[in-house]
Amino acid sequence: MPNHVPLPLVPISELAIERYYIPAHLGCPNTSIHPERPLTIYRRPFNSTSASSSSHYSLPNPTSIESHLKHHGIVHPAWRYTMYKQDHFHSNTNEVLIVIAPSTPNRAGLIRFGGPEVDEVMGPEKETDLEATTSGERGTAPIYIRVRQGDVIIIPAGVSHALHSLTDDSGSDPRPHPTADEQLSEADEQPFEMIGAYPTSSDSWDMCYPTPPKRPTNSPRSLESKDESDNLQAGQRGNVERVEWFERDPVYGLTGLVRAHAGSGGDKRGFLEL
Repeated sequence: MPNHVPLPLVPISELAIERYYIPAHLGCPNTSIHPERPLTIYRRPFNSTSASSSSHYSLPNPTSIESHLKHHGIVHPAWRYTMYKQDHFHSNTNEVLIVIAPSTPNRAGLIRFGGPEVDEVMGPEKETDLEATTSGERGTAPIYIRVRQGDVIIIPAGVSHALHSLTDDSGSDPRPHPTADEQLSEADEQPFEMIGAYPTSSDSWDMCYPTPPKRPTNSPRSLESKDESDNLQAGQRGNVERVEWFERDPVYGLTGLVRAHAGSGGDKRGFLEL
């Protein structure tokens, strides 16, 4: 049997955790079915391997990270690849992503969670409010989150995600406003890359996509319905409802670290309560 060795991790008391609650949007369930399971991001839980006194972060090599995940046995690494630029979600499994590239300082990936902008599928009839969509406030979708090398993204079943762009990372705000010039470069020397891992009990994952909203007929009402449940396909909804949550944390291996977390607000930041 392979000898899988765990890596040193940032102490839990110092781990920066972000939680996001995203309503159903354009046929994407997001966290509406299981609101106690937010989209969760661990900011660089793996200790830097750099012995230098500089602030540059050096991630352990991907093979050792995969070995670390196998050691705890909660998820199994399945691939190393980028994130699709098409909005999609998985209805039958949760997903754990570890960002491994780019390693260049001040380069990051900007990910869109929650589904596409309405004007992308309906045309210019609805004007996008970027201030709202990047705020992480409850009731907004989509939201944009900047992730860097070493960040861990825990995506519950049903939460839509897509790579929006590669961008500069000032370090001041992990959720910048996407701009027109932040286009994903196919020729980037260090493209966005992740380790994708799934629960050991999951044999495969499906690919589900947003559905366009119904156009209003006799009313100038907003294109965004107050109840998106009508847009959710019954089979996908049933799948998300049945997916079990993690019994132990996939990174730390502890019981209850990634736990069902009920919250009344939107963006939940700070340290984990022990």
